[in-house]
This record gives sequence, C-alpha cells and structure tokens, in this order.
Amino acid sequence: MQEVTLKYLATKMKALKEREQGSTILFLGAGVSRSAGIPLASEIMEELERDDVYKDFIEQKCKEKTYARYMDALPSADRRRFFKKFIEISNINTSHLYAAHLIAEGYVDCVVTTNFDNLMLKSLTLFNINPSVYDLTIARDNITANFEFPAVIYLHGQHHGFWQLNTDYELELPVNAISKAITKISTNRAWVVIGYSGNDPVLNQLASIDNFAEGLFWIGYKEDLPSQKVRDLLLDKNTNGSNYIKGFTSDDFFRKLKIELGMDEPPIIKKPFSQLLSIISHVQPVVIDSREVDLCLEARNQIEQAIKGFEKREGFENKPETSKERIEEDELIRRVKEIYNSANYSEIKNYEDDIKLSSNPELIKTYSYIYWDWGWSLSNASLEKSGTEKEKLLLESIEKTKKAIDILPDATLYDNWGWTLGQLAAIKNQPDKEKLLWESIEKRKKAIGLNPNYDQAYFNWGWSLGELSVLKTGKEKEELLLNSIEIYKNAILINPNHDQAYFNWGWALSELAMEKSGVERENLLLESIEKRKKTTEINPGYYNAYHNWGWALGEIAMMKTGNEKEKYLLDCIEKYKKVVEINPNYELAFNNWGWSLGILAELKTGAEKEKLLLESIEKYKKSIEINPNYKLSYENWGWGLSNLAELKSGSEKERLLNESKEKFNKAKELSDV
Repeated sequence: MQEVTLKYLATKMKALKEREQGSTILFLGAGVSRSAGIPLASEIMEELERDDVYKDFIEQKCKEKTYARYMDALPSADRRRFFKKFIEISNINTSHLYAAHLIAEGYVDCVVTTNFDNLMLKSLTLFNINPSVYDLTIARDNITANFEFPAVIYLHGQHHGFWQLNTDYELELPVNAISKAITKISTNRAWVVIGYSGNDPVLNQLASIDNFAEGLFWIGYKEDLPSQKVRDLLLDKNTNGSNYIKGFTSDDFFRKLKIELGMDEPPIIKKPFSQLLSIISHVQPVVIDSREVDLCLEARNQIEQAIKGFEKREGFENKPETSKERIEEDELIRRVKEIYNSANYSEIKNYEDDIKLSSNPELIKTYSYIYWDWGWSLSNASLEKSGTEKEKLLLESIEKTKKAIDILPDATLYDNWGWTLGQLAAIKNQPDKEKLLWESIEKRKKAIGLNPNYDQAYFNWGWSLGELSVLKTGKEKEELLLNSIEIYKNAILINPNHDQAYFNWGWALSELAMEKSGVERENLLLESIEKRKKTTEINPGYYNAYHNWGWALGEIAMMKTGNEKEKYLLDCIEKYKKVVEINPNYELAFNNWGWSLGILAELKTGAEKEKLLLESIEKYKKSIEINPNYKLSYENWGWGLSNLAELKSGSEKERLLNESKEKFNKAKELSDV
C-alpha cells in the first residue's frame, strides 16, 4: 500500500479545485453515518437478535450469521420498517456537515454512497444547495445521459425508495449501472473513500478501474488495516493510483481535512442568522386577492435585527438578554470556538484575560478543549521526531495537558498525560525511565478516580506495568507481570470486547512463562495462547495476536520431541501464514516462519530436510526484502545456508559455506551500525 498524509490529500484537492476542470468524489460507507445514529452492520445484527418480532425471522431462516443472510431472512417491507426508525432519529453529524461544506466551497462535486440515509441531503440544505440525486437501483443498466453536478449518487437505494439492497442477490443487481457510473464520473476527479469496508460488489467495480488518474485515497479507521480483499483488489496495486491514509475516525477526518484546507466554519455555525436569511430569501410572496403578500417580511425583519445585534454587535441595547455584555460574551464564545475548530491554538492567549472573568460553562469547556487538543496534537507530532526534538514536543504536550486539567479536570486528560509520560519514558534510560512509568501509572489512577468505568485507563495502567517489568528480573519482574494481568482483567470486566487487553494479557503470560521451566512454563504458554485466540475472535484482523500465538506454539515445540514437536511447529507455521495474509509486509512473521521451517528441518533427513531448509531461506529473503536492515534474518539465513551445506560435499558445500559467511558478516555489519 502507498501511504500518504492528510496534508498530501489536501494539497491534491486544492490543486483540483484551482483547475478549470477537476474536483473530488466522496465515497461514503456506513462508518460515516455511525456517529449520526445509524448503526453499523454488526450492530444491526445484534439489534435484530434482541428484537421481539424480528428475532423469530432470524432464528427460523438463518443458518449462517452474516449480515446478508439476516437481511435475506426479513421480508423487504419489514426491512424498510426496521431501518426507518434509525433514519428518523438520526441527526447531522460532523462528517456530513463538513462534507456538505466541501461541496459548498468547491472542493467536492460528487458524493457516492452505499448508505440509505438522507444525512447528506439534509446537510446540503443547510448550505442552500440542492444537488442532483441519482438512485442506481432504479437505473440498473440504463445510464445513457451524463450526470449533473453537484450530485449525490445512491448505489444501494434510498430509505424511502422502491429498493434498498441488502442481500447477496440484491447487491448484484445494479453492478452494471454502478460500473458505468464509476467510469463516467472518474474523469478529472480524485476519489476519497471513507467508512467503507469493501464487503460488497461495489469494491469489484472500483477495482476494475485500471488507473485513478487523479488518485484514490482510502481513509483507514484508526490503526485498523483494510481487509485483505481490499488490499489485494485495490490498494496493493502499485500502478492504479491508489493511496492509503490511516489513523482517523470519520468525524475526525473531516474536521482535520477542513483545517488542512484552511476553511472557516460553515456559515450555519459562524453566521447562522445570515445563512437563515439567505435560505428564506428563496420564498416568493403569495398573491391574495390580486395583492402580493410577503409572508416572510416579519421573519426577515427579525433575522436582520438578529444579524445586526449578534453578528455585527449593534443594537439591542435596551434588552437585558441582549445587552452589550451578553453580546460581547457570545462573541468571545464564538471566537474561542473558532480557535478550537481551526486548530489555531496559540491564538487563545489573546483572549485568556477575558475568559478568566467569565463563568460561562460552555466557554470554560471549549477553553479546556483547546489546551486538550493542543497537548494531544503535540504528542502526535512527536511520533514523527526523535531525540531532543521529540522530548521537547512531549514536554510541551504535558504542559498543555496540565493547563487543560487546571481549567476543567477530566479522566481522559489524565489518561493522555499518562500516555505522554509513557512516550517520554521510551526515550529515556534508567532511572528516569522507571520514574516516568510510575508517574504514568499515577495519572491512570487519577483518571479512574474520576471515571471508575474507564477501561482504556486500566489497559494503559497494565501497559505501564508491563513496560516496568522489562526493566526488572526475578521476583520483582514476576510481581509486576502478575499485577498487570489483574489490571487487564479490570479493563475486560468493563469492556469484554477489549481486544488489546486480551492481547497484552497474553503477552504478560508469555513473559511469565519465560521466567519458568517445565510444566509451569508450558501451562503459562497455553494460557497465553487462549488469550491470543480470544483477541482474534474479537478482532480477526489483529495480526500481532496471530504472530504471538505462533511464537508461543514455537516455544512449546522446543519443549517437545518427535511427532509432538512436529505438530506444534506445523501449527506455528499456520499462524505465521495467517499473519502475512493480513499484513504481507510484516518482516518478523516471515523471519519466524523461516525459523520454524528450519527447526522442522532438524526432524527430517535427506531430500525432505533440504526442501524445508530451502523454504526457510526463502522466508528470510522475503523478510529482508521488506526490511533490508533486518540483522536477525541475515543471521538466520546464514544458519540455514550452513545447515544446507552439511547435506552437500565438495565445491557445492564450499559455496554454501561461503554464502553463509557472507550473511553472518552482513548481520555483524548491521550490529556495528
């Protein structure tokens, strides 16, 4: 995958806007509507299982627990009724508001969506924009004319339309229309895909484009990798113009994109009365008994007064609720919110004296949020730095976080403070490292004091204990690991689906196992495997869990002999295969896969042994292809060649031993760097 930054995307969108012909398409999947109150597929399935009426349909007709099968179990009229309740209670979220703003500002002229909801259309009405709306479930193959822009294109139907496509059969119906639409709109446009899993035939139509000439940008959810299918069909093709941007929720992405593009807040937020006036200006007078009557006259007069008073800070002097002091405070709140939304954090210093004189809770909360985000942005910036520059950013982050807590204490702020201390500890040596880790634990305790159900604070507390255990030996190490396990248990009690807590619990058990021997070691490794299994049940894409599962199997294999050893090694190899299916660029998995093949070779003789050694060498080569400076793979490659040489004689043996020596020398070179 070609990874790029949000800044890169913003630069591309600016360039397209400046061109006479050029724009951007937003492709919105279900994840974009989640924070607006529209559940994801997995949540819809859970809701159906709980529903007194619909659960009977599911129990009777569903042998397979998939979204498509659940939808197939419901008659189409019931599906429509089921979805309607979510549509009716949904509200415009940050994603749709800023997406509409991108259209209003000329950065985007087309929205393509697999969703049924009307959130995009509702958002555009706030900007007085009425787009062309196309429902491809009706068009099927009959797309002959060109699209008119701005446009909203529904691929799977609308909530009130004749069709809402959910089942496997239904989703195949409009594929020809979708293919034609994608081809027509792609010219001179970049694609931004967000909130979309790729679990439907639309992915195949996107993947059929040989080259996205203006680029396709797939926005990853937080740190989750796209599915293997998405990578294989779309993102791992080096010549199709696809790009990957990781690390965002949908709302966070749109807010930060707005900031990168240098856009103001939408008019409905920045100047709500002026925007309202522009909307009602489209209402024509009515004719009653041959006379024109302006029904909006009084409303318009009131809005103009509000513009004068609230937006221009003139008039209203005789009304207590709109006094000069009140207007000034409202203006202060507006400016502080503008600083927060534009991320121009340093500007807050110009208003701090006025803020300190106010007791307005909304103002104080936003004031705290500015320092909160300021601190967090400094922490994130530190991830790209090293040495003294990194340390400086982390210390500045802590300073801003302290300030946010002084303004308005919050559990998440204390947890963030703890996280930053942990990052600082990572670049320090003893005794500073240990001191900072204990400080980070104190901050997690503070967070839990404010919010006893804060599962992530418990998790991070456990993480710090684990990091401390690495600095210790013997009983002290063991005690820290056991304590971390108890803390992870607390996190899981609060959130039974906390995959990272199960993963780290497994890690702590593995570390404990390395302090033991015999049956006790084996039992701890088996326990750690159970935790890795649980992790992958919650999150099937958690490749590190499969990797550590494989590692534990390999450790158990080294305690066995004969057929039992072989069985564990083969199981171990299966786990490493799974890892590279999910993340084909994980060099450690290829290295350990090669190591497992090498150990397996020791159980064999002749041609079978040679075959396994050659396979192991291929894995080391792959590992080094991913990371040319991976010392361990050069060492293992050297051992593989050395073992292979033992099966040969004469010049071939000599050649293999010389090659082996080259690999060992390369490993030493890398050690000396």
